[in-house]
Amino acid sequence: MRLALFGSFYPGTQKAGNSSTGMCVLLSRRTDVHRIDLFVPRGSELPRTADCSKIVLHPDWEHDNSLSLLRCLRRLLAVAKGVDGYLFNVHMTSFGTRMSVNGVGLCLPPIVAKVTRKPVVTYMHNFFSTQDVSRLGYTPGRLATWAARALERLLLRTTTVVVPLESQRTTLKARYGAEVRAVFVPYLECIHAALALGSYGRSPDPEGRVRVLMFGHWGPQKDLPGALEALREVMRRNPLVKVTVAGERNVNFLDYPDPNQQSFISAHSTGVDWLGRVHEDDLGSVFLASDLFLLPYVSTGGYSGGMNAAAPWGLAVLSYDQRQLRETADLLGLRVSFTKAEGPETLAADLEVAIASSSRNRNPVLAPDAIVSDSQLAMDTLVSMLATLPESKGSERAPVAEREP
Repeated sequence: MRLALFGSFYPGTQKAGNSSTGMCVLLSRRTDVHRIDLFVPRGSELPRTADCSKIVLHPDWEHDNSLSLLRCLRRLLAVAKGVDGYLFNVHMTSFGTRMSVNGVGLCLPPIVAKVTRKPVVTYMHNFFSTQDVSRLGYTPGRLATWAARALERLLLRTTTVVVPLESQRTTLKARYGAEVRAVFVPYLECIHAALALGSYGRSPDPEGRVRVLMFGHWGPQKDLPGALEALREVMRRNPLVKVTVAGERNVNFLDYPDPNQQSFISAHSTGVDWLGRVHEDDLGSVFLASDLFLLPYVSTGGYSGGMNAAAPWGLAVLSYDQRQLRETADLLGLRVSFTKAEGPETLAADLEVAIASSSRNRNPVLAPDAIVSDSQLAMDTLVSMLATLPESKGSERAPVAEREP
C-alpha cells in the first residue's frame, strides 16, 4: 500500500506535530505499507525511529502561509497516480493563527478527494461544533462561525472523517446527521519518544521528593496560574514536593502571558523548575523523572494529547474534571484522580491527597513494544479504511444538512 500523509511534524510539537510523527512512525513499520509520501512543514526532519527507506519527504508548506499551502496542494495532486489513498492528520487551527489560512488548509482534503477520486481520510482532532470555543479562548464573529460550519459540512460531505472520541462522533451526528467513525490511537504523541529511548525504567527522586509535572501548550484553556498558586501553598506546607513546568505558549494565543518569560515566572511562582519547550527526543526522560502529572484544563478541544503522551510512563495523574478528559482516561485504561478545582484551597487540598498517594496510584510503565502494539491496533482501522473505501466521489456524496442542536 502506498499512502500520502499530511500534517505538522517532527521536530515541531505545535499544531499536533507529535501525533503526525507518531502516525508516520507507525505506518512506516507496517508490512502492508510500502511507501509514504509525507507532506510536512518546512524544516521538518525524519525521525530515526521511522523506517526512512519507505518515506519520501515533501517539506512543502509553512504555518500561516496560504500560498505555501496552495503549492503543497499542487504536490499532493501530483503524487495521485503513485498513492492508494490520503491521510490528513489535522484540526481546525492546524495551519496557522489566522482564519483565512486555516480556511485554505481545511479545503485541501476536499479538493484532493474531488480531483484525484482517491480515498481521503481526514483524522480531525476537533471540530468547531465539538468544543466550547469561547471557553478555549477564541472569539469568532458571525462570519468566522459561518465559515467554520461551512468547512465542516464540506469535509463531512467530501472526505471520510474520523474523530478520536465517541462524544465528538455523537455531536457531529446530532448536528449534521453525518456518519463518522471514532478511532482513538493510544500513546500517539509519545511513540517516537518511547522508541528513541529503547529501554527505560523509573527511579525515585534521590532526595525523597514527590515530583509534580505540568506539561502542555499554555493558553486560556489551561489554568496554569491557578495551579501554580495552589502548588505554592502545597510546597509551603511540604518541602518534599518539587514542581516542574514544561512546554511553551500556545501559538494561537500570543497575547496570553508567556510562561517561560521571567516576568511570568517571578509573578507566579518561586522554587519551580521551568523547562520550556521539550524536544520530542527528550519527552520520555521528562515523564520518567516525574511522579505526579497534573492537567489543569478549564476547557478541552478534544482528547488530551498531554494525557495520551504521559500514559505509558508510570505516573500518577491528577486532572481537572472535564468530560473529554474522563473519556480520554477511559480509552487509555488510565487510573486518574479528578478534581473540581473550585479555587486554590480546594485544589491544594486535592493536590496534597494526590501527592500523598502518588506511589500507590501510579499507572504501569509500558515497554516500547507494548506501546507500538496497542497503537497499531487502532492504526489497523485507519489503514483498512484507506484500503477498502470506494474512491471518493466529491460532490456526488449525499449532502450534509445542519440540524438544530
